[in-house]
Amino acid sequence: MRALVRLSADITIKAAATRSQFTHRTVDNLRQALTRAGVVAKVIPTHSRIYLDYEDDRALELACRTFG
Repeated sequence: MRALVRLSADITIKAAATRSQFTHRTVDNLRQALTRAGVVAKVIPTHSRIYLDYEDDRALELACRTFG
């Protein structure tokens, strides 16, 4: 399954360089949370969105609680 990770509006209105830093940090936080929980999922960052490919529904729960 694939889910779209919604970024906070605070991040989306930032300048390009700042938005990029926040997006990279969010992707890193997601990957670390998934790895620590032992959940197999793929985090796919694009220009303005982050997608999450997963099989285990725990991935969605972790994404909801991940800071970023």
